[in-house]
Amino acid sequence: MIQVAESLNAVVSRIAGDIRCRGYAQFSATDPVEHKQIVARLGPVLHRTRVSIRPEGRTYLSRAEAVPFHTDHPNVAVISWRCEAQDAGDGASLLVDAVAAIDALDPPTANALATVRMPCPDLLGLTRSHCRVLWEPSTRQVFFAPWLLPEGVTDSQRIALGALRDAIERAAVATRLRFRLDPGQCLAIDNRRMLHGRGPVHDGSTRTLERIWIG
Repeated sequence: MIQVAESLNAVVSRIAGDIRCRGYAQFSATDPVEHKQIVARLGPVLHRTRVSIRPEGRTYLSRAEAVPFHTDHPNVAVISWRCEAQDAGDGASLLVDAVAAIDALDPPTANALATVRMPCPDLLGLTRSHCRVLWEPSTRQVFFAPWLLPEGVTDSQRIALGALRDAIERAAVATRLRFRLDPGQCLAIDNRRMLHGRGPVHDGSTRTLERIWIG
């Protein structure tokens, strides 16, 4: 038992170190129970859900169209996905490091983003109503989803949001990371640093991931 625990501790330590240093980590978990055991050591598990394409799906989570780069709810510190089945064509998870996008902005633009308050979806008891797009320029933590529209923004804030979108697109072209997970493979990210998305898949795609939100 001690050897097993030490092995698990070593795995978790590596994952945490990779997330801290580069914003993401890759690892394997033979089954969902092992996945949960690993990520539970990174922080409190807030929610588990299956990500799959459904004909009745109304959100990007379950639709076949491309998913634009975004972060999830700001209360979520880490997101971890475990692949259960992969798309026959592609289905790769795509990442963009927000640090690269923020560093491409001039200081006045970054300062303006730190004043923009984006509405937070009311999900699963995560009751924070708003969060700044850029938590503060020095940390470069972000909360961004292109389908969320802040209210009452000034002209300078609107220009700053446009500059951020452009910077994300440029970073996606220059430094985008691509992970096509096989069944049993996992990807964990710093939700406040890494923007994630996906290219389109076909309507009948069997791509299925287990997603765990970690506080």
